[in-house]
Amino acid sequence: HVLASVLKDEVELDALPDNTPLRLRELIGSCLRKKPKQRLQAIGDARIVLEDYLADPEQLSTRVAGGEAPTSRLRGWRLLVPWVSAALLAVVAAAAMMIRPEAVRPTIQSSVLPPEEGRIETEQGFALSPDGTRLVFVAEDGGLNRLWVRPLDSLTAQPLSGTENARYPFWSPAGNHIGFFADGKLKRVPATGGSTQDLADASEPRGGAWGQGERIVFSPDYRGGLWAVSAAGGEARQLTELDQDRGEKSHRWPVFLPDGGRILFLAQTDEGGSAGDHSTVEVLSLADGSRNLVLAVNSSVAFAPSGSLLYWREGSLYAQHFDARKAAVSGEPIRIAQEVGYTMNEIALFTISEEGTLAYYKGAIEGRSASLEWYDRGGRILGEAAPVGVYRNFQVSPDGRRVAYTDGLTVWMRDLDRGTAARVTYDDEDHMYPVWSPDGKSLAFTTSRTAGSEVQRKLASGLGEEEQVAVFDRVGYLRAWSPDGQFLVYETLGSGTEWDCWLYSIDDDVSRPLVETRFTDVDPSFSPDGRFVAYTSSESGRAAVYVIPVGDQSRKWQLSIDGGWSPIWGPDGTEIFFVDPDERLMMASVWEQETGGLEVGIPAVLFQRPLQPAAFSSFGVSPDGERFLVYNAPEESSSSDSLILVQAWQGIVRGQKR
Repeated sequence: HVLASVLKDEVELDALPDNTPLRLRELIGSCLRKKPKQRLQAIGDARIVLEDYLADPEQLSTRVAGGEAPTSRLRGWRLLVPWVSAALLAVVAAAAMMIRPEAVRPTIQSSVLPPEEGRIETEQGFALSPDGTRLVFVAEDGGLNRLWVRPLDSLTAQPLSGTENARYPFWSPAGNHIGFFADGKLKRVPATGGSTQDLADASEPRGGAWGQGERIVFSPDYRGGLWAVSAAGGEARQLTELDQDRGEKSHRWPVFLPDGGRILFLAQTDEGGSAGDHSTVEVLSLADGSRNLVLAVNSSVAFAPSGSLLYWREGSLYAQHFDARKAAVSGEPIRIAQEVGYTMNEIALFTISEEGTLAYYKGAIEGRSASLEWYDRGGRILGEAAPVGVYRNFQVSPDGRRVAYTDGLTVWMRDLDRGTAARVTYDDEDHMYPVWSPDGKSLAFTTSRTAGSEVQRKLASGLGEEEQVAVFDRVGYLRAWSPDGQFLVYETLGSGTEWDCWLYSIDDDVSRPLVETRFTDVDPSFSPDGRFVAYTSSESGRAAVYVIPVGDQSRKWQLSIDGGWSPIWGPDGTEIFFVDPDERLMMASVWEQETGGLEVGIPAVLFQRPLQPAAFSSFGVSPDGERFLVYNAPEESSSSDSLILVQAWQGIVRGQKR
């Protein structure tokens, strides 16, 4: 009965005599903790504590639970010490016989496959539960991303309803809930499924961590500091501010240390892979807000209770000895995995559990291993348009001879005929989603100089100064310029809605909603005459392509049948191209009726080719509508859809230390 209660029941330390010294209370508690790794590891340490007390009992017993220890009680305690010592040694000896040394677990590697007919969206994050028995990840299903939970003793994963558009999941300490971000909010959901709860605003999040005491620390915006909120919801409060003198752009990817009062986080100064990067991992005290440097690296990190800090550097995952109490690394880093995925948001694509399981994505750096190639309508490669490089958010010019794109923070313009590339923007601000003017002379793009978003315009040659076109009071991304040059259409995170499509009049300096629903509405594209906009919406429960008149929200037409996204109009306005869930390039014919409406044909498959997500731009169309510019990852650098699971990864470290 005694042994059973030791394993099952909490220790009643309050049952000790009132005059029990605090040091002895702590010693007894450390001997009887439930988790073996948290218990006192050597009986000799207990003997030292007792001998220290006998040598100077007044120093170690000046305070007790109820206040100051009376002198008379000290005299009584001296008489009690031999008996308590003997009893304590007997308890610890019995416990030592019960707890046998743990056998060294062999390191085992395996794969975690995506759901059937789905794809793991590794760049959106994945996380092992604290006990290492389950894995939560984001997977695309029917054109929508949602959370899936895979018990590692099962071959199947289960989706969690209500988690559409999920990003960057993380577990509660008990493993019974999952925190995540979606549609501009920090949310939580039971790990077994159930209703979701909104906790705080998070327009462009960069990670969260759930600590003891039901406290969540998170990064709500990619250009801001860290915030904290109760896991039950409530008002969020800011924890950190960016150090402008140091050039910090973001605080992101928080991780709690075991004491629950400090966190590790990445203080970012430049995007992943940028030259002159001085980003660092720092430790933050939640008690007084003090910060201290831990490591000079531009990567998310993870703390392993075995005493290691894991991080990404130059394509590999490293483990380095880490003293959690001092928050300091020591010794040489040991490489435990190669070709580990990493995104330009500085998230290293790996996760670890408290009990010693590692999962990581084996793949190239996001966007680095791809070329631009021309395809015809039958899927035949016509030739390389641009060599291997980064062509994020690319858009083909009206004359089809140039392409604008972003690499890191910078907008570039590439001449496809001559093979030259020219820089368009030069300052250190973000520059995203370049869009060609109708005449092909200028480029407009989104920046983040204000609390919301700002649109700037500049000559495509890169000469001259930037000119401010528009300022939005909330986060927005420019997507298209109307053929008459009068309007811009952009995506913005709605207030009380999800992502919406808005129309901005350049002449009037006025914005109005074009598509505003409680669903995700993105990817707007103007028709050649500027009278219609094609876009992607999740209103049917999966991503699908729709068309709406610019001046009439009372009508719309669904273009795709089995799902789709990233619509682009053909040059004469009679065709719309888009990507379907099987990553095929599709074409649907459209005809304008005498009544002003549209008639839509049955979509047809043009060709199959794995197409990049919308964040990169999936494809571009030539002026004659006969060629398609595709972001083409070479086969030798393509990554699988699976995750690598490593059980007892510490064995790799032990093996390299021998």
